[in-house]
Amino acid sequence: KMNLATYLKINPADSVVVCLQPKKKGDIIEVDGQNIVLNQDTPAGHKVLIKDAPKGTDIIKYGYPIGHARRDLKAGDWGAAVGCTLLEGSQDIRTEARAWAAAGSDARMSGCEMPVVIVSGSGNQGITASVPVVRYANHFGYDHDRLIRAVAVSDLVTIHQKTGIGRLSAFCGAVSAGIGAAAGIAYLRGEPYEIIAETVTTAMGMISGTVCDGAKPSCASKIAAAVEAGLLSYAMAQKGRRFRGGDGIVTRGVEGTIRNIGILAREGMRETDKVILQIMLNCEDE
Repeated sequence: KMNLATYLKINPADSVVVCLQPKKKGDIIEVDGQNIVLNQDTPAGHKVLIKDAPKGTDIIKYGYPIGHARRDLKAGDWGAAVGCTLLEGSQDIRTEARAWAAAGSDARMSGCEMPVVIVSGSGNQGITASVPVVRYANHFGYDHDRLIRAVAVSDLVTIHQKTGIGRLSAFCGAVSAGIGAAAGIAYLRGEPYEIIAETVTTAMGMISGTVCDGAKPSCASKIAAAVEAGLLSYAMAQKGRRFRGGDGIVTRGVEGTIRNIGILAREGMRETDKVILQIMLNCEDE
């Protein structure tokens, strides 16, 4: 159990407390005489929901609203628990990279206000482009300088893919960031340009049809899928396996395929954006 020295609650109205020590899934928080079972691992400095929060409810910290629940939330949890679900199946580094990125987005989309680094104007893309690279660097013991360079590669590849897309599109930006993360990981592992380029090209051919339908907890699942597509493409590139020009939207060379993605997202998805919005406006809650 946790006692008053291991979590912080300032205001009686707070619906979250801040853990002062790292806690594991299944640990118990005793707050105001109520036992809260943690539904996922919680690092020090992160929040835990101590009251059920129906959809639309304000999340209160230090007596002030910091966000609102985008879906029904249970005490001890954030979001749809995509990261937890992944780790329940496997805990290898490839799964961990997907799970940690997904968990960050899941919490953020459900009202968590922890700061993130923005890439291409998006916090979710910032999470996706950096967290998998950091997990790989920690797992294999790379130094800080190598890590920073690898994250820079990931960010730059993410941004470069977006140059032809424009500011607004129905194209899911997490796809670009997941591909960027794989490129950063390939650089981290000492791969040459050719392997990194093939990783990017193949991944774009896999998952570039994913659409953006707003910021919400299901973004976490798209992030997990994007990172997996990037890592699968990296594994294929290492073995000399790839998609060839003429396989769908893939064309000769990484730059040509990036140009095709720009056309797809900017022109091909122009009406898609309007249709998605209309569908969302007519969706019914459960």
